[in-house]
Amino acid sequence: MTANRSSVNPSRTIWLGAKAAQVQRAIAQGLWGPFDWVLTPTRQAARAIGVQAQSLDQLLKRLRLDGNLAPMLVRQRALRSAVAKVWPDVEAGQYANTIAPVIREMLHNGWSLAMAAQEPTLSDRARRLVIIAQAYLQALQLSGDQKLGDQKLDDQQLSDQSTQRRAVDRPADRLDAAQIYGQAAQAIAQGAADPLALGLWGYGYLAPDAIALIDALAGPGSCLWWPNDPALHRLLPAWEQRGWTVRSASELSEEPEATTPPTECPALQQAIAFPTLEDEVRWVLAKIKQHLHQGVPANQMVLIARDEQRYGPKLLEVAQEFEVPVRLLYGVPLTQTRVGHWVQCLLEAAQQQWAYEPAVQLLRHPIGRDRLEGQWETARRLRPDRPKAWVQAGIDLADLAPPAQSARRKATREQWVSWVQDCARSLEIRSGAQHWPSEANALSSLNHHLIELARPSHETLTLASFAQELRELLSLISVPRHPGRGGVELHNPASLIGAQYRYGFALGLVEGWWPAPIAPDLALDWFDRRALTQAGFPMAGTAELADQERLHNSAAFATIQEQLVFSYPQWHGQQPQSPSALLRNPQIRPTEPEPVPDVSPLASWQRFLTRADRPAALAQDPLGPALERAWRMECQRLRSGPPDRPEDLAFHGFLGSLAAMDPDRHTFSASQITDLGQCPFKYFARRVLRLQEPQETEADLPRNSKGNLYHRVLQKLGEQQRDRQAPVFSDPEQRLAALETWLTEAATELQLPRHLTWTAQRQELLAQLQWLILQDSFLPAESTILHCEVPFEGEWLGLKVKGMIDRVDQSPDGLVLIDYKTGKAEGAKVKDQTGQANLDVQLLVYASAAAQLAPETPVAKAYYYSLREAKPSPSQQPTRDDPEVGALVQRLRHHLAAGEYPVDPDREYKACQFCEASSACRCVQDG
Repeated sequence: MTANRSSVNPSRTIWLGAKAAQVQRAIAQGLWGPFDWVLTPTRQAARAIGVQAQSLDQLLKRLRLDGNLAPMLVRQRALRSAVAKVWPDVEAGQYANTIAPVIREMLHNGWSLAMAAQEPTLSDRARRLVIIAQAYLQALQLSGDQKLGDQKLDDQQLSDQSTQRRAVDRPADRLDAAQIYGQAAQAIAQGAADPLALGLWGYGYLAPDAIALIDALAGPGSCLWWPNDPALHRLLPAWEQRGWTVRSASELSEEPEATTPPTECPALQQAIAFPTLEDEVRWVLAKIKQHLHQGVPANQMVLIARDEQRYGPKLLEVAQEFEVPVRLLYGVPLTQTRVGHWVQCLLEAAQQQWAYEPAVQLLRHPIGRDRLEGQWETARRLRPDRPKAWVQAGIDLADLAPPAQSARRKATREQWVSWVQDCARSLEIRSGAQHWPSEANALSSLNHHLIELARPSHETLTLASFAQELRELLSLISVPRHPGRGGVELHNPASLIGAQYRYGFALGLVEGWWPAPIAPDLALDWFDRRALTQAGFPMAGTAELADQERLHNSAAFATIQEQLVFSYPQWHGQQPQSPSALLRNPQIRPTEPEPVPDVSPLASWQRFLTRADRPAALAQDPLGPALERAWRMECQRLRSGPPDRPEDLAFHGFLGSLAAMDPDRHTFSASQITDLGQCPFKYFARRVLRLQEPQETEADLPRNSKGNLYHRVLQKLGEQQRDRQAPVFSDPEQRLAALETWLTEAATELQLPRHLTWTAQRQELLAQLQWLILQDSFLPAESTILHCEVPFEGEWLGLKVKGMIDRVDQSPDGLVLIDYKTGKAEGAKVKDQTGQANLDVQLLVYASAAAQLAPETPVAKAYYYSLREAKPSPSQQPTRDDPEVGALVQRLRHHLAAGEYPVDPDREYKACQFCEASSACRCVQDG
């Protein structure tokens, strides 16, 4: 039934405490007459009362009252310009970001900035902010005529150009977003639009500019349905002064056209504690999937979190595993998207002149086409670091070249923006972004804002300046984290006012998380805010913010009709967590989490595989045998000892005849003995499978290359110093000069000049060698060099061995065997019978070569020599008669004869510190 509006409800009314069902029924039955528009701030609020989603902002756009909103970049430049003008001593960009929320609040509250600037009670800080706000608005007005950038605007410029603008016919001045409502209210008061009968639902706290706009736009018969919350009661006198009538929703049942609403039972409220955040998320999503299987629509369930970004990533991860559709609508900056990361990689690669690492990050970015496909190995081997080097490697980057190649050259804004867009086309970013709805939104938003970045098109910038602006733009643009379609949505409490759901899951009810603590305002402290409010310039204080927090929480929880589950983790990271004060409500009943069925294939298999009485249907599954075997392998790896089943032995390194070798015929090197003694799998991977890291040229000189260089130079030196009467030995000047020559020769032989840092490191290495050979410990006075880099073959405790000794000296007591070390004077140790890496057998193996080198001369000693510290190692070494050495040899023989190479490092995992097979190893280090 439709009634005449003027006869039924000519006044404008605020209804406190109305329910969604009451509002929906009133709209459907036409009580108080039809509305021109029913406005809601969110889609979920519109859905609750059965109307089409239409917000106040959208209505202003329809009425063409949305003003000339300045683009985001223009607003940022204007605020930075105002800061630089008013307070030149601070970093303009950083301070502008700090004060932006305060400036917006001033504008929303409808301040007269001119009056505020003259207020004598203002503090210096508050007055400075007011002056910056004035300069900011003036800069916005001039933004159509003048590039702002980072330049300062003086008062005369602002005054003169404002006068010129008023003299020319042009569109309205550009506005900040916080000015739109105030300007629209003024326009309506001047007759720009006729008042309309409005119904407003789902609105919570309203700023003064929003109140003024609604009052100006709402005509007779308008209704504002508001929560009956104390936080809103203090705003009611202002509404009544504007001619609004305040009534209770309980009176709706007394209206002649109304029917008695059905009795609504309060939702069941439960509080559940979980060990960790992941356990909490898994249980909640499992419960949601259970409801979905029972026919509950996704839009009748909601996830609520005070800190959406804390829970969003884990919710998305588990939802993908559980195959539960979710929508994460909170905004994230473009820098946190793949598209934003690609743009940053492009800028970094261009600014670094296509250096290897940033260029590879760009060319192999996951959102674009892999430009190194088929050429990756070549690129890793050559490591091109400039455009010509990339061309020589067979990779042409001409289509990605920036319009200004050098750092000092400039190009126009339009050219820079076109370059970014051309690179996106060349790397096929659009097709890659289509795989993720969030990335498609991010790319669309980026393209939209790039248009503004190109203005003024004639302005020229260097690459560094353009990159700075583009990076700043990426941090300003916000896009939904995971929009999706048709899933269960994650919301914060403020966005749920006016919505209605059957089931709700509030996550993270932890003290300090929810309610969120009121953070201090770095731009305007609470004392200044209180002083401003007392002076007639309202600013929110701690009490108002706490009231708004309570309003959002109570209104959000009231949207749940059947069951509301509060949950929280007892531990997060390494810290215990306390339940929120919100859970002290006596209506919330603490409970244990009820069991939920397995909701993902992985969880189902894990549960079935741990049961002895597995369902018969499991054996019929074609994946059953493979999954069961893989599960058994994983369980076995968590236990010590050999596998239970013979067929599983191969997965634990017990290969048998497949990898067995005759230990009497195999020839070991000292490093092979060390590898096998440290970890059998390390030996198998390195020596049998010959696993190694992909060949890749490094910018810095690798440690092993440095060691090879030292060895090669000292070999040349040793060959010359065999004769102590030689000039190169007796004359220190000749020796140092020769050392430089030998260093150059050795570096050329080892191809070291190709490294980018070779020129710088060469002097450092030469100085180290020159210092080293002057030390008394390098060649004691009583010793003479016999051999350098001498190969040997022989037998050691029944094992055939071969190798290379760095240096053999002749001393009065006999032979001295020396092994050079670039680091500490110690060798790699193998395991003893207790599993500790305590045995050093390398020098024992070298000592076995003495009979071949000098049969009549005994070995006086053997030691490691640190080239960095010029110190020999202690002479205490195990002997060949040591029982631990004999046990080691027996283990080595057994591993080879039986073909057993299990993953079995020492207890402290020293063997794992330098191991090429780490990516193929299942060893989990404790801690």
